[in-house]
This record gives sequence, C-alpha cells and structure tokens, in this order.
Amino acid sequence: MVKTMEEKLVQWTLLKDQQYFSKILNLPLNRCLGTEITTKFGRVDFMFNTSNKGLLVVELETGIDSSSKLKHCMEQVQRYIKLKNQFRSRDLEVALVYARDATNEKFQEQLKYFANKTGIILKSYNIHRILTHYNELVNKLNYTSGITLGRSVALGVTSISWLKKFMLPFLLSNKNSKLENLDRLFDNFWQNPVMFINFSPDIFDFDLVGSLPWNKLKDIFTSNTNFYVLKRLVEDFELIEIKNSKKIRQIVLTNNGIRFRDELFLQLRFQIKSNIENPLKEFTPGQKQLLLEILLDGNFTKIKTNIFHFLRFVHITEGNWLPKANTKLSTAECQYLNNLFKSSYNSRTLKDLVIQTCTFCEELGLVKKISANEQLYDNLMFTTLGARAYNYFETLLHVERERYQIPLMIS
Repeated sequence: MVKTMEEKLVQWTLLKDQQYFSKILNLPLNRCLGTEITTKFGRVDFMFNTSNKGLLVVELETGIDSSSKLKHCMEQVQRYIKLKNQFRSRDLEVALVYARDATNEKFQEQLKYFANKTGIILKSYNIHRILTHYNELVNKLNYTSGITLGRSVALGVTSISWLKKFMLPFLLSNKNSKLENLDRLFDNFWQNPVMFINFSPDIFDFDLVGSLPWNKLKDIFTSNTNFYVLKRLVEDFELIEIKNSKKIRQIVLTNNGIRFRDELFLQLRFQIKSNIENPLKEFTPGQKQLLLEILLDGNFTKIKTNIFHFLRFVHITEGNWLPKANTKLSTAECQYLNNLFKSSYNSRTLKDLVIQTCTFCEELGLVKKISANEQLYDNLMFTTLGARAYNYFETLLHVERERYQIPLMIS
C-alpha cells in the first residue's frame, strides 16, 4: 500500500481546482461555502452549494489503514448525516471521499457496504494523481510569477562533511609552501588528522592562500570523479568560484569560502590539541551556522533544491516514511517520489537521492531520523530549526511570486 500525503495538501489541491474536484465527485459544484466548518456534529471538511440549490457536505480522507481509523471515519459521517435536520429547507447530501491506493481493499469493501446502508455518496481518488496535480498547480504559480525551483538531481555525495576535504588544501598551503608536497600532506592529514597533534599551529594559519591552480588542486585527488563530485558540492554551497587569471584557471575562495576555511582552522587547532578523534567528521556550530546562512540566501543551487524538496517531502508525508537502504521501492512509490522531487529516476537512484539528502539534513540539524528496526521504513521528524527553515523556504517562494505578480494586477 502506498504512503499517503498530508490531508491539508490534498484539500488545498481540490479547492484550488474545483473543476477537478467536481470530476472526482461526479457532481456539479457551485460555490464552496467553507472548509473545516465547526458544527455541533463535528468539524466538516468541505461544504458546497450544488447546482440544484442543495448542499453537499464532504468528509475527506487520505489513507484508511487501520480498523480504528475506519471506525472513526464511519462514526464521523453518521454524525454529519444528522445535519439534514438543520437544513430542512434544502436538500443536503453527505459524501465520503478517500484515497483508494492508500486504503486496504478489505476496508474499501466495508466502506461500500456502509455507503449502501446509509445512502451517502462514496467516491475515491488516486493519491499519485492528486500529487501530480498538486505539482502542476504549483508549477503554474511558478510560471506565472517567473519563479521556479527546478528538479532534484542525484549528486553522488553521501555527506556534507566532504566539503572539508575539498577545503583542506587551502588550509594546508601558504604562499611559501611547495605544491608538489601538498598532495602527500593532504592525504596524510585526511586519513589521520590526529597525527598532527605535535605540529605547530603555524602549519595552518601562516599567510594562507585564497586561490589554487585548477590542475594542481585536481592532481591532489585520487580520481577525477572525486574531484568533480567535491567541486560540485563546494560550488553548490557557494564556497568557491572558477576564474581565469593570466591564462591560468584558478579555483578561488569566495567570502563564504574564506569564512569556512577559517572556521575549519579553528576546529582543527582546538580539537586536535584536545586529541578528539575524527575532528573532520562533525560540523562546529560556526560551520553549521555559515552553511545555514548559505542555504537560506535564496539562491537555489542543485544541492539546495534537493534539500528543499526533501523538507517538503517530510512535510507532505508527515515524516511517516523514509526508505531504508535495503528497501525495494514499488512502482507506485517511485512514481510518488519522482512526482515530489520533480525527477525521473529508477528505484535505486531515487532511493539513494532520498537517503543521501536525509543525511545532509541531519548533518545540518534540520531533521531527526527515528529508526524502526522491524519495519521497511524509518520515520522522520522536523527539528525546531528544520520546521523554521522549511517555513522560510515556502515564505520566500510566496514573497517572490507576489513581487512578480502584484505589478501584473494593473489593468
């Protein structure tokens, strides 16, 4: 059974395109009188005027995946039927609309029996099609405003801490160092930074350079793939830029890159002296703060786009599922995730993309993963920081849409 999306987003989609909702119900709908209306018989999800001057009360459900939820749903609908006594001058009908691909077949049969017995309208929808339509509506808003987020891209990166590996040469070299010795120093330091505990701190902070020749830096890495993957990572976090100086291709640190290099220096100086193992694996508060500043600067590079799509994934699914490395995604789950991440990957690449981006978000302190040992999927939850970052992303897109859209309202 496919995992569901948050009910509020299904609700938003159906309200945004009432014609689409009318097609699902197979009923002509007029004006929506309200959503989440509180009555003495419970809170109604939707209430519509119908074309025959009647009223339609709609109970919207996503996945019905337990007997208790099925029972609760039926009891709720039975209470709504009592609303007919309050609207005797108008015909009132009650409709139950649920996601069939997120509801057990046994429960679907019970719902059909319940509908025949009570005379309610029973309709179903496909959660994948709703998600696709949701993305289409969001894209239309993007196109009309000139703002687009783009698609997620598999980057082949498993940890943001790899930023430090690319930045180390800028820390280990100074204007008097010999570049031909840098590769050995770099490799030794990355493998075992604690071995430098007895070295003078001057190895790091004496007259450091802010740029290195492309070819010299590239030769330090064990393979071209490693170099280009890490270069993409630091570019996406806006720590470097590529410049041609005197016909020599240079990799130059940005202001953010210089800040990150200096934060890395402080980390190594104090953690190595304290004999802390693997000081390069964890981010310091200063490094994390800088990366979050870059993440939220409104420039949506590929890795930032991945992170934003992942935060939206956590929001839409309410953190109910995260594929494990040994989980095989079904065709329906691949379709769901590709729709959400605006990608077109196969099961393995898609799963790697989701798991790796989850790791990025964990490293930045945006989400927490809750391991479920005996289940196919882990759960997720936003940290306070992650919830605020996600809300900021959505607000930023909304504000940018308004900035483009408001002048167009002049006729």
